[in-house]
Amino acid sequence: MFDNFEEMQLLKELREEYLQSSGKKKEKIKERFIKVQTKMFKNEMHLFSDTQSRAYKLSSWNPFSHDKANWFDPQWMYGVDNFDVIIGNPPYIKEYTNKDAFDGIRGEKYYQGKMDIWYYFACHLLDMLPKDGNLAFIATNNWVTNSGASKFRNKIAEDGKIIQLIDFGNTKVFSSAGIQTMILIAEKDCADDDYEFEYKKIDSDSATLADSFNMLKGLESPKYTIARPTFNRSEFLDKSFLFNSSEKDLLLDIIKSKQNFKLDAKKEVAQGIVPPQDFLNKKNQQILGKGHKIGEGIFILNEDELNNLGLTNHELDLIKPFYSTNRLNRFYGNQENKNWIIYTDSSFKYSKNIK
Repeated sequence: MFDNFEEMQLLKELREEYLQSSGKKKEKIKERFIKVQTKMFKNEMHLFSDTQSRAYKLSSWNPFSHDKANWFDPQWMYGVDNFDVIIGNPPYIKEYTNKDAFDGIRGEKYYQGKMDIWYYFACHLLDMLPKDGNLAFIATNNWVTNSGASKFRNKIAEDGKIIQLIDFGNTKVFSSAGIQTMILIAEKDCADDDYEFEYKKIDSDSATLADSFNMLKGLESPKYTIARPTFNRSEFLDKSFLFNSSEKDLLLDIIKSKQNFKLDAKKEVAQGIVPPQDFLNKKNQQILGKGHKIGEGIFILNEDELNNLGLTNHELDLIKPFYSTNRLNRFYGNQENKNWIIYTDSSFKYSKNIK
């Protein structure tokens, strides 16, 4: 397409250098890239007689802008109608760390708050695949439970089929990256309501890179799980993707049958109990005065405080047992709690019976 091979090579080198740089150096490389690009396109402008052609639009497109290249299509770019296989290492960007990266996609179909931008990439890439096409990603492993990934999980549940899910847990398989990684291989297929897939997950914090290789080979070890769980599309819709062995499922079913009540994580839970809203501390005592003792409950009450309040039965419905971490064991809690917490859900502010 272009006559100037040397400038094309320079642009390629600058692009690679840009991706590996940061800060002021990144800005300088970007400026140099645009200068070289502008000069090259100016010299080659005789090739672009039609200003509506994709070639002309490509020549005038700024790759560093947030404008979407709506003129792109795989038939023109690669000579194919669509992609049968997409293999990628997508960008991992949270909106709170780089808001500019999300300019242009807010309000779009696959955008949601608290998301990582690679979820957005993956949803669109699934749309680009033909039926039975494959998507293979090296990805962060928290998407299976992250609240900001619910649209992506639903996209997988409705339009995709997981072939393999390989979760490396806390093991850092890339020495240069501090993220926890997972390999996701999925197929664009929604034919079966239930299907099995290959699931491997590092469970132990002491697992090494050698353990990761052994897991990939299918060798048995207590440090990781190798299973073939069943994925039910309707069951996992609007839910986290948690997959356990049959033994773990049995234990979890027993625990679930003993639960007192259940919190709706999507509607009710924003964060845990945040000090110093639990007990009165020294700093807040100075504000309230010496008549209040350090350690008195604010949202948390001890037995004496609870008994002295003379609460009605309706008010007692708002009191739940409070367990600190030293009263929680691996599979059960010590029920001899000495503190109580005032817990209300979102319906409380609409109640007309509370005065």
